[in-house]
Amino acid sequence: MVLLPIIILPDSTHKHFEGIMNTLKQKLKVMGKSLGWLSKEAKISRHHLSNIANNKCLPRIDTAYKIAKTMGCNIENIWVFKD
Repeated sequence: MVLLPIIILPDSTHKHFEGIMNTLKQKLKVMGKSLGWLSKEAKISRHHLSNIANNKCLPRIDTAYKIAKTMGCNIENIWVFKD
């Protein structure tokens, strides 16, 4: 298995990183859950989740899977390509 590194991007460019965006905040809102809840359930630091949710970094594939599994959906339902 090949794991992708976490990539931290400068604030000025993070919104345009290869067109990959996440819908994490929107999905949590619909579920009535918070980043704190997700952090506890997925066992991922709140700071790291905040960076992911704000599109400041991309998670490794295992972290993305853990987030999606905790939220009861697929990775493709959270991370999307924007044209």
